[in-house]
Amino acid sequence: MKTIVVIDDHKLIREAVCHIFDIMPDTKLLFSASNGFDFICKLNLSKIQPSYVFSDIVMPIMDGIATISYLKRHHPTIRSIAMSNFCNSQLVIDSINAGAQGYILKENLKQKRINEILNCCDRGEIYFDEIIKEIKITPQFDYRNANSFLDINLSEKEALFLELAATGITYAQIAAVMNVSAITVYNYQKSLKEKTGVGSRQELIIFAIQKGIASIARVKYFSK
Repeated sequence: MKTIVVIDDHKLIREAVCHIFDIMPDTKLLFSASNGFDFICKLNLSKIQPSYVFSDIVMPIMDGIATISYLKRHHPTIRSIAMSNFCNSQLVIDSINAGAQGYILKENLKQKRINEILNCCDRGEIYFDEIIKEIKITPQFDYRNANSFLDINLSEKEALFLELAATGITYAQIAAVMNVSAITVYNYQKSLKEKTGVGSRQELIIFAIQKGIASIARVKYFSK
């Protein structure tokens, strides 16, 4: 039995995708979420980890790229599938480089296609929707495997703070994800500014992306 989570900020689309998994044999929908932050909060409370997460890419607060990257770092056994309304090469590349094991257009999310995705990923392969198979994917170097942030002596907690700070969630929400107090988050921010020599959250975000600690969708603005 494959356990599934669906993340999408559009309520009707989220419910429609959830319904597909509700009626599919051999799959169980654990829960759904409206964005990456909502998902992480629910995941932390769940007694069962999903086998697969089907995540929208363009979302407010915490987008799909950041969510997929978070899963790759902190929950590597959970497989991520990017789903989108957009056949955009940059979104596809960003999704795969963040750790997604598939990319499908929402209009093609049918039972037969979902079974193809799950079977493909079970074989250890990356699934591409038919319409985007011609896009050339060039994997980026995974800076995190090289521990490139160790040259400034970042702790794992500080690296996690940087990763979350690069999303759209607030510092209060970061504290909730990290299960620490607001004062602790403030201290992470203060310490990181001293270590990196930057003066604002925006500069911390740039630093996090440059070091490979954070991933965000480089194509940010679309009409839903």
